[in-house]
Amino acid sequence: MKKILIVDDNANNRMLLSLLLQDYMEREGAQAFEIEECSNGLEAVNKASVTKYDLVFMDIMMPQMDGIEATKKIREHDKDVMIIAVSAVEDEARQKEILRCGAEDYVAKPLDSEQFYARVENYFSLLSRRHALARHTNSKSVNLYTNLVFHRQTIFYVENDEALTEFWEHYLLDEHPINADGLSDVIRAVYTLGDAIIKTSQRPWIIIEADNDAYYFTLNKLESLGEESVKLIMENNKEVEEYKTNSEKISFKLWKTISPFVEELSPVINVDEVEVPEAVVESHDVEVTQSNAPEYEVFEYMDDEDLLDMKEHLGDLSSLMLMLGSSKLKEDDIYLIAALLDALGKSLTVYTQSYHIGKSLLNLSSEIVANIERFKEIEEQLYTLSGAFVSDLQTWARTTFEEGAPSANFLNDTIVANTLTIISMLKEDDVAVNESDVDDIFDF
Repeated sequence: MKKILIVDDNANNRMLLSLLLQDYMEREGAQAFEIEECSNGLEAVNKASVTKYDLVFMDIMMPQMDGIEATKKIREHDKDVMIIAVSAVEDEARQKEILRCGAEDYVAKPLDSEQFYARVENYFSLLSRRHALARHTNSKSVNLYTNLVFHRQTIFYVENDEALTEFWEHYLLDEHPINADGLSDVIRAVYTLGDAIIKTSQRPWIIIEADNDAYYFTLNKLESLGEESVKLIMENNKEVEEYKTNSEKISFKLWKTISPFVEELSPVINVDEVEVPEAVVESHDVEVTQSNAPEYEVFEYMDDEDLLDMKEHLGDLSSLMLMLGSSKLKEDDIYLIAALLDALGKSLTVYTQSYHIGKSLLNLSSEIVANIERFKEIEEQLYTLSGAFVSDLQTWARTTFEEGAPSANFLNDTIVANTLTIISMLKEDDVAVNESDVDDIFDF
């Protein structure tokens, strides 16, 4: 039975929401749910700390603790609950703040019953799909050091020598978010083990996780080498200080030395604003002309942590998409693709500039989960299109936040169109998907 919490300092508002929910349940024949109420944010935080709620309707302006602070505190210990802001306050700054703190939608008072019923139907639909995702992804912990499940991971699918080289270069040559003593020793050991595994015609995964204190590198398919071979390889990598192994995988632990690296965005220089000294022009016969090229701008609307998460999710998504059509993609991998799209969508819809991209990714994630068998049937057909789709996402991220883009909406239409095409392919009845299909599920 679903549990719903209504938080509002006005008893009449609480009663109205409760009646609307009960009426919806009777009209739609929905599964029964339990409704609880409280009158301020502090009480809501206390209740949510001992009870697992599916849905919370949160007023913003309340005594003792407002809805923004309550949302932030509830979200800190419950990543799954759906929080819906409900307020009559026409304050765009407050709306953005509560969405930034973890609310997933904003409902304005006074409530229109028909619109509210439609929204509730979408909320319950999303909750059901999330539960389906949760059953198929991160079903158990990965590394051997902890039983915790890390939902944020970097994954390398080691299909060949080139993939191992990419892994090596990413952590030892390129800029990356890992700062830990002994990194090169661990990378060398993982590389050697991975190289030995692919020589046995196996295709291992390298999964990188992190908590507040350490990074964990885990390599699977160890059974293809045998205990003695693994022992010999590790004896030749004596510099590695901490690792654990079993018959299937090996995990390395690296203690963090400083805060995770966050790449600083380089400013874009507008050539039209650069002064060229006359002496230089005269000595080299340089003809100075005014450029007609569009101005490019690096946008900084996304928080550093969200930006880092987005880059990692895109990297993981790219790795999985490379497996399409190879007959190596398992059902759990498809659910992981949907989970990554869902995570990207939720982070992007927080920001106005990336909202349309985010909502299209959320829709695509839901359609993949709803049409999992169809996805497997047309996997080979999806390979080229999905590769272009991920490439456009990566280009959008790179140009928007690093190199500079002509506008905040750069590539939005292209990415949305790509998601529409993929969704249309997932529809078994081959009915074309209209642009309205990616309209915000919360817009009515």
